Amino acid sequence: MSLRRYRPVALVLVVLHLNACTSWQPISLQTGPPPEKVRVTTENEQFVLTDTRLVGDTAIAGTWKGGPYGPRPPAGRVVDGLHIVRLTDALLLERATFSPLRTFGLVVGIGIAAFFAAVGIACAGDDNFC
Repeated sequence: MSLRRYRPVALVLVVLHLNACTSWQPISLQTGPPPEKVRVTTENEQFVLTDTRLVGDTAIAGTWKGGPYGPRPPAGRVVDGLHIVRLTDALLLERATFSPLRTFGLVVGIGIAAFFAAVGIACAGDDNFC
């Protein structure tokens, strides 16, 4: 049995789990400009804005491209394609950061899954192996 047919499946699984290498950390906009991607939590919703920038000292603006936090765009003003959120409405602002612990867990988890998959394939093909 050729393992080549399993390569696309393995590639899809790796790509889907790349998000496991990051975690969201709170940020303060008083220390500098916002990062490229910001997760905004308001009283009623949570969404991610990209290409973020400050609008004066009272709001943050960015583009919303959809995603895992909801199929509809966030409530609020939209000016020239930018979603504008007042800082007083944002309960929490976070940025994605690299997480070594999550990355380690992902690598170990994939290694364990690969081991058991290899044992399962070997057992399916040879009755004397198991």
